[in-house]
Amino acid sequence: MLASPSGMCTPVPRSVRANGWLLFDQTKMSKSLGNIVRADTVMEVLGADALRYFLLREIPFGQDGNFSFDALVQRYNGDLANGYGNLVSRVVNMMHKYFGGVVPEANGETTAEIAIGGNADFAIQLFNQNFESLNFSAALQALWGFVAQVDGYLTANAPWKKPADRSDEDHTALQARVLTTAAEAIRIITALVYPILPDAAGKVWRQLGQGEIADAAQHAFLTNVAWGGLKAGTKFGEPAPLFPRAEKDATDRMQKLEEDNNKNAVEAASRQESASPRNIEAVVPSPATASPSVSHVTPTNSEEGASLTATTTAPQDGGAPVATAKVHQVPNDVTSSRLSSTPVSAPASTPAPPAPPAEGAAGATAEDSFISIDDFAKVELRVAQILVAERIPKADKLLRLEVDLGYEKRQILAGIAQYYEPEKLIGRKIVIVANLAPRKMRGLESNGMLLAASLPDGAPVLAGFLEEVPLGARLK
Repeated sequence: MLASPSGMCTPVPRSVRANGWLLFDQTKMSKSLGNIVRADTVMEVLGADALRYFLLREIPFGQDGNFSFDALVQRYNGDLANGYGNLVSRVVNMMHKYFGGVVPEANGETTAEIAIGGNADFAIQLFNQNFESLNFSAALQALWGFVAQVDGYLTANAPWKKPADRSDEDHTALQARVLTTAAEAIRIITALVYPILPDAAGKVWRQLGQGEIADAAQHAFLTNVAWGGLKAGTKFGEPAPLFPRAEKDATDRMQKLEEDNNKNAVEAASRQESASPRNIEAVVPSPATASPSVSHVTPTNSEEGASLTATTTAPQDGGAPVATAKVHQVPNDVTSSRLSSTPVSAPASTPAPPAPPAEGAAGATAEDSFISIDDFAKVELRVAQILVAERIPKADKLLRLEVDLGYEKRQILAGIAQYYEPEKLIGRKIVIVANLAPRKMRGLESNGMLLAASLPDGAPVLAGFLEEVPLGARLK
């Protein structure tokens, strides 16, 4: 069960459970066919928390969604290792370094601390509303937006760096104020995320000197979470690693584990079928090296209108394995969750789409210029904010931008130098293609592409928003 901070309990989606199959449907797939992805595979490499977080953040609750090892690793590194885990590590270590692991008295609250407190209240409200309505992905998006705000607050105040013109007394006061504020924010984040990251939240709760989080949940201490619960004099626990960054071979390791498991399952099923007297029609197993692919399930007459169970099937072409598995609609008690996905690079083996036929070409139809929804879904459009904009020497058309996606920062080169002054772009929210393959220009690597309208004279107009949109939000 998932227990929300307000006390409501929700059935854990079967695809989120730590044991058993990750994608499961007895009518279309089975371990004997070797066309499934096992939760144990992910747990062995990244842990159960990573799997739960990915599924609840990426896959719409009760709807279709994509799963791939590449996407899982990117979300793990971006949100858990570089985001929440890094924030906790920095604050806990600095609290030990500067204050002996004891929360100091913090005085002289500034507008920055007031803003963080207000942002915390807003994040709590959004998280609870979305969690209660089973929109787990939106709940996590709101919470990780707050993680990014706290990280930005910590970086802006830099308690580890003492300017020459600041007295020791003033610097110690700033350190106490900033670290206490950041630690309280982590307490709020940890209490809210406990139903989704129970193992990690338990570790952080102990590091914050709060005891066992399971006991706090039992005694309703996590109900009605509010700002101001971390008291001066609290003794922090020892720092401990939370989410070690996944190395480049993590995807290959999980793929190899899955291939080995599938191969063993196929061989065992073949032996069992061969020995069975009822074996009228031979089972044709999918290739052991093929990744799961997608197949929608059509309900029978007796199930008309009923929800469907998550399923994958073996690829139609065994020689062309695909890189992702797709999760389908599931019953109310066996559902997954929702949120925008992290940018995922297309597999190197994916062929480029054919060029549209020339106008007037024989056999060309209006439909030839259309793309499918699956083609569109491959493009990751994300909201980013420009942090740095500067001209590149000897490149009249290029600007070097550093943009913030909320979960990571990137460098992008854009050919807009003739139309935009760099200093006027700083702070502007834009739309980028976040899963475009990196490209080098002028000796610099560009990791993304801006979206802009093109006027008749060739001048670009950057895409933007009238309403406030959180960083990293995906355009769909």
